[in-house]
Amino acid sequence: MRRKGYAKRAAAILMAVMMALNVSGCGSSKETSKVEQQEALAEKEEDGDGLKEILEGSFGLGDKLERNVGKEEKVYVIADAKGNPDEVIVSEWLKNPDHLDTLEDESGLSDIENVKGDETFTQDGKKVTWQANGNDIYYQGTTSEELPVAVHVTYLLDGHEIEPDELAGKSGLVTVRYTYENKTKGEVKTPFLMVTGLIVDENAFSDVSVTNGKLISDGSRYIIVGIGLPGLEESLGMDEGIVPESFEFTARTTNFELPMALTFAECDFLMGDKELSLEEIEGKLNDLTGQYQDGMKALNDGLKKYVNGVDQVADGVKKIDDGARQLNDGANQLNVGIRAAENGAEQLTDGLESAKAGSDQLAAGANELNEAVQGVNLPDMASQDQTLTPEQQSAAAKQIQAKAEEQLGQSTADYVMASVDQSDLADLAVLSGMTPEEQKAEITKRASAALSQDANYAAVRSAVVDAMVDSTKQNLIDAAVTATVSAMKQQGVASAVTVKKEEVFNAAAVVYANAGEAGLSQFVEAVRTGGGSLDQYLAAYYSNAAALAGAREAAIAAAGDDIVDAIASQVSATVDAQVEANMDAIKAACAESINNREDEIRAGVEASVDQMLTPAYVSGYGSATQEVGADVQAFSGKLQQNLPAAIQGVASSYGTAGVKVGADFVMQAVQVQLDGFATQLAALKNGTSRLAAGTTELSTGLGALSQGAGQLESGMAQLDEGSTALYQGSSTLASGTKQLANGADQLKTAGPQLTSGSDKLTEATATIMKKLTETEDKADALVKKINLLREAANNYQSYGGKSDKTEGSVKFFIKTEGVTTD
Repeated sequence: MRRKGYAKRAAAILMAVMMALNVSGCGSSKETSKVEQQEALAEKEEDGDGLKEILEGSFGLGDKLERNVGKEEKVYVIADAKGNPDEVIVSEWLKNPDHLDTLEDESGLSDIENVKGDETFTQDGKKVTWQANGNDIYYQGTTSEELPVAVHVTYLLDGHEIEPDELAGKSGLVTVRYTYENKTKGEVKTPFLMVTGLIVDENAFSDVSVTNGKLISDGSRYIIVGIGLPGLEESLGMDEGIVPESFEFTARTTNFELPMALTFAECDFLMGDKELSLEEIEGKLNDLTGQYQDGMKALNDGLKKYVNGVDQVADGVKKIDDGARQLNDGANQLNVGIRAAENGAEQLTDGLESAKAGSDQLAAGANELNEAVQGVNLPDMASQDQTLTPEQQSAAAKQIQAKAEEQLGQSTADYVMASVDQSDLADLAVLSGMTPEEQKAEITKRASAALSQDANYAAVRSAVVDAMVDSTKQNLIDAAVTATVSAMKQQGVASAVTVKKEEVFNAAAVVYANAGEAGLSQFVEAVRTGGGSLDQYLAAYYSNAAALAGAREAAIAAAGDDIVDAIASQVSATVDAQVEANMDAIKAACAESINNREDEIRAGVEASVDQMLTPAYVSGYGSATQEVGADVQAFSGKLQQNLPAAIQGVASSYGTAGVKVGADFVMQAVQVQLDGFATQLAALKNGTSRLAAGTTELSTGLGALSQGAGQLESGMAQLDEGSTALYQGSSTLASGTKQLANGADQLKTAGPQLTSGSDKLTEATATIMKKLTETEDKADALVKKINLLREAANNYQSYGGKSDKTEGSVKFFIKTEGVTTD
């Protein structure tokens, strides 16, 4: 019940608006003007609420921004059945909330007419002043300005485009497509939401389907509503096909007629003052991803350390196991050896006393060496005077300067002579004594002679000719391929149709005899799509051909052309595939034919090139001769005047700088050698100091060691008792370490698996962070585009014109004419 009532209300609203547009074709008077009737029908509050409900319920637009505007504008476009505008009427509502006596407005409309009152106005250019007398002003006008949006309607019958007047009354599968166009310019297009609605009789159509829209039925009529957002994909840089820019409906009909359709367009749906921002979200996301990345890194590092530790533990346990066994064996040997050590302790005491005496003598000698080395020092070159005396510098500079003048003077003179062609100067002198006419003739003569000898001209001519020959050949080959492919496709389709036509006609006779024209229409569509088989029809035909002869003629008369078109559609793809399969051979044959005519093509190209290049060469030769000659003369004279002074200046600078650089180089080399010796000397001093200190400590230590040897002798007895207990404990340790080694080997085996998992975790974390960064960049770009779209929507407030001081809104209603049999 809710859907049925909803559909009725939608139908009533659409009909009201359509009726308002139909009224616009009638005459007008003060009492019942056409816009007044439009406003009365299209602006009813109940109907307005209903249309809003349709848009929200059908497309989820939600609540739109309601703005307090001072000028509301409605643009009514009357268009033909294909969407081409025939008439544009602009209706303006100029609000007067303060009940002023006069209202100032701006408008680009012509034929302005007050449609709801007697208030008058004066106009100065685009400025319009109304004598409002405290009232709102309702007026209309016309304009030839280009509309910001358009609707293009195309009609298809059984898959083929057809003119609307030819479609009226036809039967078959019909598709009506409404394509929306956004004509606005700028960094982004002004976003327009376009909605098209029409109401059709359910008895006129069947199997109705809608693309990018909705179909509503109240039991007797269909309400078809479609939507589009033209230009939004381009403005947002989105892939094609994501945002609808057209809508269509497809249905079957036996007698095609279509009522008028109404398209509504506005940009208010995207208006607003608050810009989108992702800063807060990005901040939280960055914090979370940072914590996640740090945690993953810590986990990964910990896993690697754990794996390394497991390996070390396993290796260590193995060593412990081996050591325990060795300890058990050694403990037994220790027990035996300790007894021998007791005897050796007495001999150790005697030897230490002799060593103490020798170490005292060594300490005395080391102290003497240290004192001798500490007195050695290297000279400090930094404190020395490293500069040459003025007399030394002057003498060295003169020698360097003399040599530099000799070398520079000779080489520079040779360069100047090589740079200036004396014969050119002579030729220039001859030309300077001639009249302009004589100079022109002489230069033309010389240019013609130079033309045959100029390698550059020959190379340029050859390159131009080759390029033009190649380009001409390629153009001819492309044209030949295009023509050949077109002819092959036409002949292939025609041949296939001829072969199959009689067979399909025979099958059509059986269909027509059993199912009439309705069945014949379905049969033709099946032939077109390649569906079904003709065998059963042909078997029936050949079994009774004489009786079906009349049905065959009737089928041909009713749908003969359609049958031929259907066969052509069916075989077209096969022929195209065959042509494409032979494309390489076609191209090769065309290329061979054109290449055989290369001499003919080259001759024509050379003639054209000579007509272009020869005059240009002669003209350029003369201009270059005069201008370059003057430059050579001026350069030669200046060089002869300034050359000696320039050489002397360079030589003098070279001499002075050379003396300084040479002296610095020698002193730096000496300092480098001394720095190397200083490092070695410091090392020597440090070593002798350490030697002296060490020998003193050695002497002291030997004394203490001698005292301890006595204690060692008494302790050996105690060690003998402890070694027996060590041997017993080492046996128990050897048994336990064997079990520990087995467990460590199992841990070590699992180590590579943990390492592999850790690497995969690291790769996954890197991939996640990369994707998050890419997503964040794309989101920032999208938000920027959306804010630009909102700004464009806010700025587009009038089509007919308004004052900058007035807030406005504008809506477009485009009525497309219906298709009827009348």
